[in-house]
Amino acid sequence: MFGLRDVAVCWTSEPQAVFAHNWPTFQVWRDTWRQWRWIGGGLGAPMRTGLDWTQVEAVMRMRRIAPRVRASMLDGLRAMEEAALEVIFEVTTKQGA
Repeated sequence: MFGLRDVAVCWTSEPQAVFAHNWPTFQVWRDTWRQWRWIGGGLGAPMRTGLDWTQVEAVMRMRRIAPRVRASMLDGLRAMEEAALEVIFEVTTKQGA
């Protein structure tokens, strides 16, 4: 989907275009891709519930992204998170079936 690979989920091996105005948001997404909150593990398999937004903020600070710009990036990051969770859920559901 976003040209990223994960151990359990590989959406595409083909390069994906990213518009220049979305590049800074994509860089934060790429840097925080493995920073997920998890639940479960008792009787069921652990599941991702969403990005760890504390880690996202830390990456934005490390990249020296201005606070006013950080706020505008959140919409894009939330959209990526939602799309990723949908695909992850779909893939893990198929694997568990």
